[in-house]
This record gives sequence, structure tokens and C-alpha cells, in this order.
Amino acid sequence: MNQEERKTAIRRMRVLVAAACILMLLYGLRLIFLQLVNGDDFKSQATNTTDYKFTVTAARGDIVDSRGERIATSVTGYNVVLNKLLMGDEDLDGMLQKIVELLRANGESWNDTLLISQPDAAGNYTFTAEEGSTRDQKALAAMKDNLGLQQYATANDVMEKLVEDYDLASYPLSWQRTLGGIHYEMQLQAFSNVNNFIMAENVSEATVATIKEHSLSLPGVEIVETSTRSYEQSTVLPHVLGRVGKITAEKWKVTDENGQTTYPLREKGYNMNDIIGISGLESAYEDELRGKDGVETITRNSDGVIVDTALTTVPEPGHTVQLTIDSRFQKAVDKALAENIDMINRVYNTGSMKAAAGAAVVLDVKDGSVLAASNYPSFDQNLYATQYSEYSADESLPLFNRALQGLYTPGSTFKPAVAVAALYHDASEILTGDMPTPIKYDNPAIRKAYKEVEAVAEEKLLHMLPEEFQPVYAPILTVTDPETERLVKAADKLSAYIKCVEELKAGNSEFRDAAAQTRAALEEYELPEVAYFLETFMPSFSLTLDQLK
Repeated sequence: MNQEERKTAIRRMRVLVAAACILMLLYGLRLIFLQLVNGDDFKSQATNTTDYKFTVTAARGDIVDSRGERIATSVTGYNVVLNKLLMGDEDLDGMLQKIVELLRANGESWNDTLLISQPDAAGNYTFTAEEGSTRDQKALAAMKDNLGLQQYATANDVMEKLVEDYDLASYPLSWQRTLGGIHYEMQLQAFSNVNNFIMAENVSEATVATIKEHSLSLPGVEIVETSTRSYEQSTVLPHVLGRVGKITAEKWKVTDENGQTTYPLREKGYNMNDIIGISGLESAYEDELRGKDGVETITRNSDGVIVDTALTTVPEPGHTVQLTIDSRFQKAVDKALAENIDMINRVYNTGSMKAAAGAAVVLDVKDGSVLAASNYPSFDQNLYATQYSEYSADESLPLFNRALQGLYTPGSTFKPAVAVAALYHDASEILTGDMPTPIKYDNPAIRKAYKEVEAVAEEKLLHMLPEEFQPVYAPILTVTDPETERLVKAADKLSAYIKCVEELKAGNSEFRDAAAQTRAALEEYELPEVAYFLETFMPSFSLTLDQLK
């Protein structure tokens, strides 16, 4: 290389170096500008996140008998849950197909309350709602309403609407029905970024393992541990215990007569898909049995990437409710009731008339607590969901709570109560003595004063008894039931009338006015029992011994 070429190369090198320096300077200035001028904006974008909160359901409290033996309890179960936030841009229908196939392979079902059959050979659908089921017919009407259809819409109309709404036309008819049912269930559960969808409930451990094995191909599909209601003594008090179930649309959204809509359960902290007590003790003690739900928080950045998942609030289980029922005694009463009805049918009802049902309630005489409440026929609490149709169609009405809801003539069970009340109704006269009726009832002031004296005497008599006897005799010495008191008063008056009639029969005319007044007082009671006695038995008291036959 000669001198001239060397100089040219040096000049080029210098130009390149100078250009490089200028570029580096410009780059540095740009970085400084971005950091100083727009640094806060970029930092905000880099750290911008959104928190999504999901409910973690608390375990429901137990119901136990008087000895602490569990009757209703919560056991661990597993649900297949779809988290839309974690699914990202995955093909939803394709994923649903995968899940359905996995569930089918393990003999599992999924949540599908769409009252429409699979298509027949001609591609037509039919409603599966039972004509005689009020529950099914209400659900069918609600389904059409939810989809914006008229009540005269056919099953084909409903499916056509679902296929259109969820773009299912490219799928085979059977898959259209399956996917349409799942989408409808998603609609009912308000599936969204902030509300997960429970696709299958209480699945087996084999299904849990299968879902987890395919977790990489099923993003957003989770196995969530939950608690399910179990009745360890499923035939003990099924009518009284009641049952739990998902919150219905009618309970969730309440519209009053003025058209005002409220959400009372949401205001109490419930979610739309929560389990709640819907009848019996499960409903009556809902506030005690219900626990405090926890919260799981999922944090996602501006790029849609999940950056954190944490249990921010730990769930608290519900309280235990203890009954006065002794489950062993309850079973004994159930057995005795069934055996007695069977005996009555075998021994007495040999014709067409049969003793089809019965009930028995046993109370503790000391405090009135219920020791047993039996119904015959009854049902198995754990089979209620699967055999509801059979139970409801049974003419013997095994689901009817005869012990607590049946209305029956008191009959012989009322006689001892009235007899005891009659036996003790004048007990206070042990201390006060008797007052002649003309004096006692002639003046309202005297009558009122004497009533007060009788009350003091009754209280004194009560406290003369041993302390452990006082709770038993308190309602006897002071009759509080108005119907019983009316019957006792009538019986007392009837006894006085018999005395008057016998005196007149003996020739004592002094009782003539008293007899007339007493007879008039008896008729004023307008009691059928009194009328029957006066008509049937009273004439015999005026007959002589020879006239009696």
C-alpha cells in the first residue's frame, strides 16, 4: 500500500469512527430522553397489573345428634372448573370437546340442565321436561325466556337459537346439542373473567388424575377441591333435615309487586352458583351452617401474563348445629312405627282399606324438646336427587313430612290433656275454699278479685312441689290453652247442671231457676261435645231407676 492509499484508508476510518460516535451520542441522548421525559409512563406500563378475585367456598358446618354423632356433614369432593382468565385465546369449543371426551371415558357427567334431547335420526329435537312436573315446566319456561324466545317455541327453535348464538353450525348435530347445553349452562352461571364455570361436580379421583395428565393441553381447566353434603345416617330425619342446593334464579333475583328488582342473597355475600340450604334444618340454620368464604387473587399484567396467584383470604368453615334428637332412639321409633303399621294392616285391615302411612313425635316431658320425629313411609336422603321422580310419583307420599306438616284431628292424643286439665282446674280451692256461684259471678269486681286470689293460690301450690316437678305441673295448674280451658269450663258447668236435675228429680224445687240458667249457659258455649251430651245422655238423669233400661 503506497502513501496515498494509506492516507485514504485513514480518512475513511476517521469518518467511520466519527459516524459511530455520532450514532452512540444520539442513542445515548434518546435513552436519556426516554428515561427523563417518558420514564414514568414506561414504568407504569411495565408494572400495570389487574387483580382478579375468585371465591374459595368454605366448608359447611355439621349437623349432629344429641350425643354428637354426625347426621349431616361435609366431605371433600373435586369439581372440574373452567377459568376463563387462564384460558387465554384457546378455542373454547375445541377445549370443551376434549373435556367431554375425557369425562365420558371415565363414566362422568357434566352440568347440563338444557331440557332438550339428543337429535333423532331425522335431526329433530324434543323437550325432556316431564308434563306432570311443575319444577320441569317452570325450568322449561325459564329456558325459553332466558334465550329470548316465545313460550310456544319448539325444541328445534331452541336449538336453532343456540347454534346461531354460539356459532355451532359447523359441528355435527350431536355435538351441537352437547356444546349448546354447556354454553347454556355457562350462561346460567354467568361465566366470565371474574366468574369461573363449574363444568362437572364431585368427580372421581381417576377423573382428577386424567384431567391433570392433560393439563398442558387444557389451559384454564382446573381441579378445584370443594366440600359436598353427605348424610352419614341417610334415613335419620330426612324430612326434618331438609336439603341443600344451588341458588335458583327466583331466589337470586327478586322482583316485588312494584316492579323493583333486588338481589337479597348477593347483598348477604352469596355468589350466584353457591350452595344454600333450601328446606328443613339446612335452611332454618343457614346462617350458622354457612361458613365464611375465602378469596383467591390472580394478578395479570398488561400483556395478559399471569404474574401471581395467592390465597388472600383463608376460608372459615361453618358452625356445628346440635339437635335434641338421639339418632339411635330415632331409628328405634322409625322401626316401631313401621312394624305397627304393618301389624295393623295384617290383623285389622284385611279388606280394601289399608293403613298406608303414619307419624310419631316423641317429646321430653321435662323441657318439651323433640327426641324423635318419625314418618312412614320415608326416604333415603342420599338417594333424593337420583330417585326424586320415583319418590314424587309414589302415591304413599314418602316426601311428605306428616310428623310436622300434617293436619289431623287430635283424637285420643287430646283426651289426656283435657282430662288432666279438668282434674286440676279447681286445685286452688285447696287453699281458698269454694265460693258460691251466685256471689262469685254476681259482681264483676268480686269476680275479678277472686280470679286474682286463685292465681296467687295456684302459684303457691306450684312452689310447694319439689323443684324438679314444677316445670311439669306449671302448665297444668295454670291452663293456658284457650280451647282446653273452654272444654273444662263446659264440663264444670255440665256437672252443675246434672246436680240441678237430680235435685229437681228428688223434689227440691229450689234448683228450678239454677237449672234453667245453667242449661242456657251450656247452650251458649255452642260446643258440639256439649250438645251431644245434652241430647244423648242428659235425659237419663231425669228417669227413675225403673225407667232406666
